[in-house]
Amino acid sequence: LTRNRYELIKAIRAQGVAVVVEIDADFHAIDHRNPAWRFANPLTDRNTHRDWLMRSCAEADLVTCTTPALAKRYGHGHCVVLDNYVPRRYTNLPREPHDTVRIGWSGSTITHPGDLEETGGGVAHAIRDTGSDLFIVGTGLGVSDALQWDGPALSTEWLDIIHYPGALARMDVGVVPLIPNDFNEAKSH
Repeated sequence: LTRNRYELIKAIRAQGVAVVVEIDADFHAIDHRNPAWRFANPLTDRNTHRDWLMRSCAEADLVTCTTPALAKRYGHGHCVVLDNYVPRRYTNLPREPHDTVRIGWSGSTITHPGDLEETGGGVAHAIRDTGSDLFIVGTGLGVSDALQWDGPALSTEWLDIIHYPGALARMDVGVVPLIPNDFNEAKSH
């Protein structure tokens, strides 16, 4: 997202070196409540914003991304969509025994504003009606309010990425509510 990276790409290509840019989010569609919006907005800083990313993608020899929506936005006719996948080793992680069903979510309400609210309280009703536990991979800040849940919640707090798959395996049911918008459409294939 920076002018310096754009200039670096141009300099590297001028030396005959091929450049590949990988993109996994639509920085033109970030919700204004997300802290990253400030860094993507051209009105915030003339040297750091989404238009430098667009120029970098146009300058690159190849753009790789995870969704057709990203290819349409940033591909400039030289893009390859590489589908997301879950490595098999993640599906075979040992399960931790626990007494109740854990209904869980992974994320941050700060960077995913509105997504949990999309459930309209349905997840809270399911937890309450089944006697399940709410399990959050992350800090859990704002999750109870977003889900309209007034009970306790288990939380892992922030984890190193290496521990993330194991924490997800501690859920019995994972929920991934998404607002139907351009950002989520680009993020989720």
